[in-house]
Amino acid sequence: MTRLMQGSGRPRDDRLATAVYRLHGFRLQVIADDTGLLASSESLLGCFRSASTDGSAMRLRITRSDWLSQQPLTTDLRQVWQGVIPPDSFGMNSVGRDRRRIEIRGRGRLDIDLAKDAACLQLAPRSRQTAVGYFLLPLVCEGLSRTGHYSLHAACLAVRIGAAWQSVVIVAPSGTGKSTASLALVNSGWQLVSDDVSLLCRQQGQTSVWGLPRQCHVRQGTRRLLPWINDLPLTPTAIEGTCGLPLKSLGQRAWSGPPKPLKCALVICLE
Repeated sequence: MTRLMQGSGRPRDDRLATAVYRLHGFRLQVIADDTGLLASSESLLGCFRSASTDGSAMRLRITRSDWLSQQPLTTDLRQVWQGVIPPDSFGMNSVGRDRRRIEIRGRGRLDIDLAKDAACLQLAPRSRQTAVGYFLLPLVCEGLSRTGHYSLHAACLAVRIGAAWQSVVIVAPSGTGKSTASLALVNSGWQLVSDDVSLLCRQQGQTSVWGLPRQCHVRQGTRRLLPWINDLPLTPTAIEGTCGLPLKSLGQRAWSGPPKPLKCALVICLE
């Protein structure tokens, strides 16, 4: 296998795990050191998996590296954000004309070359493979933005109006009830498409919305208000007092199959 990006780690061979995903105009090819690292991308993008390898795609190489600290910030990148990522990580975002860099200290770093449609994710040797999801999300949102999609920190639900499904968007700051409201509504006949990442686009002269099917993050307060959630398979997360709930565990309460853009019927803003 040929080299994808200069300086992206160890030699390539033909035994690497690969997958191709198609997301409404954005095509991503993921090439990972092993199936474990690829499984993390499958948990977020598995419903968009494509058997076709034809056509151009952004290429993401996922590897492990113990020399992250040997690459300081170069002059063509400028830091635009740094801060704490719950529960106890420190992150930095940097941008350049055609480049992006996202780094979590001690966990890994994602470099994106937009001019070459190539990206390299290097995980620290002891970093959990689930960290792939944190880096993969901004990469996907970056790619979708180039095809006319705009990402929002919002929940997306689907509701049947007449003979057609339409979307409802719930916008709220973290910790103010977005997930609780969403789960309450899906227990009343609506379907959850995404817990916190929604994508807006224009189709045939109307605003449409769909979402990335990440697992829900359920807090203790939500479990007290909606006790039926305690009967579902919950898994602890790194954030104290928060559990993960895979959308597939919701059964008919969640959208089945790849999410598709639906006409936006309602926007709810919580304070």
